[in-house]
Amino acid sequence: MSSAGAAIFLLLPVLIGTIIDGVGYSAEQAGLLSSCYFAAYLITGVSAFFWIRRVNWRRAALLAYILLVAGLLLSGTSEQLNLLLIYFFITGVGAGMLFGLGVTIISDTETPDRNYGWVLASQQLLAALLFLSLPTLVIAPYGFPGLVLALAAVMFLLSLSIPWVPVSGAASDGLVAETPVHSTMPVKYCLVALMIHFTGLSAVWAFIERFAVDNQLENIAIGNALAIAMLGGLFGGLAAALAGDRWGQRKPLVLSTLFFIIVFYCYATEFDLWLFTFATLLFSFMWNYVLAYQMGILVSLDTNGRYAVLMPAAQAMGAMLGPLMGGFLLPSLGTGALLLISGIVILLAIVVFVRSVPTTQAVVKI
Repeated sequence: MSSAGAAIFLLLPVLIGTIIDGVGYSAEQAGLLSSCYFAAYLITGVSAFFWIRRVNWRRAALLAYILLVAGLLLSGTSEQLNLLLIYFFITGVGAGMLFGLGVTIISDTETPDRNYGWVLASQQLLAALLFLSLPTLVIAPYGFPGLVLALAAVMFLLSLSIPWVPVSGAASDGLVAETPVHSTMPVKYCLVALMIHFTGLSAVWAFIERFAVDNQLENIAIGNALAIAMLGGLFGGLAAALAGDRWGQRKPLVLSTLFFIIVFYCYATEFDLWLFTFATLLFSFMWNYVLAYQMGILVSLDTNGRYAVLMPAAQAMGAMLGPLMGGFLLPSLGTGALLLISGIVILLAIVVFVRSVPTTQAVVKI
């Protein structure tokens, strides 16, 4: 479910590139479509704060898959911007429901922090398989309609997991209500920081395919490089799950920022396929590595179990603002300005997380 909810975001570079090259949209229009998708994702995530503990999760998952598949199928029937905005919105509602349900289910497990690492790894594995297969088998012969129809088929296959979805969680039985009440300000600050972090990262992620095209790389080679990058995300999630809090929580946060600076520097220079592949691999690895710690910190601060469900909404808000920001900065100010502003945004978010690390280190357990 989490993989289905995250798939469109992870495939954003290929999706936006196909919209620009195949449909003929501008970077601003492609960014607007992406932002519409994540606006629906955001609205769904925020509303989940009120409904997710009160509904049958299995039925909610079924509805979410229906919306996700229907939105993708409809997107393949038209190239009109107004209609695509509606269809992308429907897709975003379904994906937002699935990701919110997935995060909530993981939050109710005995070791949620460690399980986030496995969730991130599974998402990257699915994305890697799609990056390897879609450019040559689907996009090249069938273009944008073929891409969204293929994604609809994949989402339908993932919906076969519904029988294993629990009907409800711990909070539905009143277990969370027994937790002592503490200040909610730290977890709220971290939710905002998570949104800011995703804004900076997604502004770059949405357009790295454009960076590669500008450096004269071929589409198939770009697709292969992005597939390899997804494997980097896979190993990043696994690294966080296996390393645990062996080096504390602050060091992984700071370390990730340093590596993001290296990645952005690579994108700002003239690069060949090997450097692009390495930079994107490192980008994906560090994103998922630090995200496991960020989500673990949020869960540890959320003593009443009420705010973890808002993590998808925070990510969606950042994922909505990032491509929109990138779509305006890239044509007007260029790649360098986009990378510089994104780097500053990421640094600000990491500072908040570093200052919010709980005294008791218990985020990503072994």
